[in-house]
Amino acid sequence: MPFPVTPRAVYQRNPLTDVGAHFRFPPILAIGAGPPAVFQERIRAEYPLYARQGLQPNLPREIAGFLRQLQIQGALEGASYHQFSTADKQQTIILNPETLSVLSKTYQRWETFAESVNRARAALEEVYQPAFYTRTGLKYVDVIDREMLGLQNEPWTNLIRDKLVGLLSATELGDEVTEHVTTTSVLVRDVPGGVAKLQFGLQRRVQPGSAIAAQTVFVMNADFSTNQQTAPANVENILVRFNRVAGNFFRWAISERLRDALQPHPVGG
Repeated sequence: MPFPVTPRAVYQRNPLTDVGAHFRFPPILAIGAGPPAVFQERIRAEYPLYARQGLQPNLPREIAGFLRQLQIQGALEGASYHQFSTADKQQTIILNPETLSVLSKTYQRWETFAESVNRARAALEEVYQPAFYTRTGLKYVDVIDREMLGLQNEPWTNLIRDKLVGLLSATELGDEVTEHVTTTSVLVRDVPGGVAKLQFGLQRRVQPGSAIAAQTVFVMNADFSTNQQTAPANVENILVRFNRVAGNFFRWAISERLRDALQPHPVGG
């Protein structure tokens, strides 16, 4: 593990805004040849909403942006794809002839999300039988908003590990820094070919539908992936390992002050 192993926690004030699992496989022409009716029947109870998009992607902006961060938007631009959503549109499956993605905006704990991912992947494997996966990935996006947490008077150096804040630790700059993003790639040796692409720093964000001016928030994008050929039977173990590293990274990255503000609870089981 590249980060210290620490006990898992569920946060009452959850900073996660987006979580996604992504799988790439050798092209399956049957997925693009017609409506994936049998696949839909496997998942329709959980994802009753369906839309088919053409050669020009027309995804909601937040989903399209998340897929770009997953580095798979190009796979969507050359073929039609199928979008399945829960009734509240907070969880989405994207399927095209080369990729399957499961995206969630209401992530609470790993076990619940993993069940949804496993059901989507089981439907793919039952209906289309991919021989193997050429990319397996898991991505987390955490957004720390000081004002929402009642920490607006706390400097970022009191909330985020000093190794991550960079110029924010320069006291002479005060609050003059409004954007500062760093990207680092770290090997995840627990997974063959595993890499964590970590992007973290200050960003300006406007909440959708809000009339409030853009707020300066600290964003942590943690994108874990392997491009090593993986048999379907081994995928779940890879995702579990990525999840554990992701949790250790987040808990390592935040201070005790921020941790207490997020109101953590131990995870049982």
